Amino acid sequence: MDTDFLAGYIRYLAGYYTYLRVSVNFVYLPLGKKFSYLPDGRRRICAIVKVNNGKKESFIIEVAVPDNRSLSTLIVPSSGSVHKCEIHIQGVLTNLVFNSGSWSNSFLKNQVHNKIRHYHETVKNWAQRIIYYL
Repeated sequence: MDTDFLAGYIRYLAGYYTYLRVSVNFVYLPLGKKFSYLPDGRRRICAIVKVNNGKKESFIIEVAVPDNRSLSTLIVPSSGSVHKCEIHIQGVLTNLVFNSGSWSNSFLKNQVHNKIRHYHETVKNWAQRIIYYL
């Protein structure tokens, strides 16, 4: 997913589904392996979108892949305090880097999560699929 599509879908999610509280942070992936970088040498970024629907809070983890790598969106529920969530998400991203850009099934089997595959679709359709898992 490229960063323009990512920004568009986050704007759509926040604007169309007004009952959601949506905030986003962009972070660099942790260093450690080749996947931390794009082919042109720039650091790979990740959007961490916190979504609260009034009943529960979840994090959408979307890694920029302008190099057309296939990487599903990951949705994880909040694990409690802000500090615990940050540590958990950092662990998920570190595991992603050290698995060369793949969500490790052995790591994720002990984690509550949803993986959402990417399809060539509109921002509206993508947001509707995300809403289903929140």
